[in-house]
Amino acid sequence: MRSRFRQIIEEACWEILPERQPLYVVFGSEAPRDLICSDALGYCARHLDMALRGHLEKRWAGRGPAMILNDRAAFHFVKAARSGRPVIHWRRELLRAAVHELAHIVSRPLLPGELDDNLPRAEEKIKCLRACCSLTTPPAIETPCPWENHSADFIRIAQHAGHRMQSAVGFFLPREWVNTRDYGLDSGEWKYQTALGNEPERLAVVPLSEIVHIPPPVQFIELWRSDCRAWFQSLHSPTAEQSAALVRGLK
Repeated sequence: MRSRFRQIIEEACWEILPERQPLYVVFGSEAPRDLICSDALGYCARHLDMALRGHLEKRWAGRGPAMILNDRAAFHFVKAARSGRPVIHWRRELLRAAVHELAHIVSRPLLPGELDDNLPRAEEKIKCLRACCSLTTPPAIETPCPWENHSADFIRIAQHAGHRMQSAVGFFLPREWVNTRDYGLDSGEWKYQTALGNEPERLAVVPLSEIVHIPPPVQFIELWRSDCRAWFQSLHSPTAEQSAALVRGLK
């Protein structure tokens, strides 16, 4: 069942991002142990595809984005929540994680210089990736703002990716798949979804990578800027880096 569902997610990702093929989806239960981040439901990384190359075997079709979805962690999460119909909730949690990682893949595409498939040159980066995954508690990364790598563009792309994922697999995701409050934003994700209105439906045939070049609804960007200002005003003594992060956020 797990293998088939992984395949369903991967095929849905191909449908959503046809321009980014190959794209690899691997479940934690089938991934090498040293590439599983125990505290993450899913993650993607620049050289994850190269790290998984030997594991992928016949599935390998060249460089491309990859994600690991921790199916075991999703199962334990659903079990702890004691929800009815656990298999459905397990699937939804994995789809939510896949949508989140898809938004990262679109927001941070592999650059031409990073598509080298020479394994020896990638080994140092793969070594760092494995070292990070081996830590029980990953090192805290100092960032100027809590929404680093989860900007307005990311939130918007994630909403479009979620809409397309639901269409591709034929059933609903959880209500939220970004959890905006985890990134220091006062507004819940449902407010961002409301602010986007029917944009995911209207732009359903536009490639995700082109969405950011289309102006978002005014309500959406106003909500984002309001959350950025609220975060900044909550700071006791803002640093120069935090002030710069606010300026970037308000653009």
